[in-house]
Amino acid sequence: MEKKNISATFRLPAKEYKILKKFADSEKISLNTLVNHIISKFLEWDIAATKAGWTVVHRNTMREILQCIDENKLKEIAEHSAEYMKDVTLLMSGSTNLESCLEMLRNRAKNSGFVVMESEHENDKKIIFQHDMGRK
Repeated sequence: MEKKNISATFRLPAKEYKILKKFADSEKISLNTLVNHIISKFLEWDIAATKAGWTVVHRNTMREILQCIDENKLKEIAEHSAEYMKDVTLLMSGSTNLESCLEMLRNRAKNSGFVVMESEHENDKKIIFQHDMGRK
């Protein structure tokens, strides 16, 4: 399906424009590309994330919390979390299929600064989330 683009004009304060332009230049991308990334992130994640119960926790805080939890308790928390993730996925994407769940996890990982690597071999799909949060 061909993507149809629409040109639009927006007004924003000069201070914000300068910050966006400086950031785009430092990333070696156009201001248009940066704004498209910002809008995509907003539409794919930000609109529904808070309503779905997502919150921001500093990386160091999360690392310390994880260090205090033993492996069995962490597994128990993960299994309990899986029970309500179906509702979270439905709220955020309008669907509860596997691909919707994986897309939500990809977006969460990307928005947390994790590296996401994917590979597919025959019918097997492997997704690796690389982070610096420690072994757990």
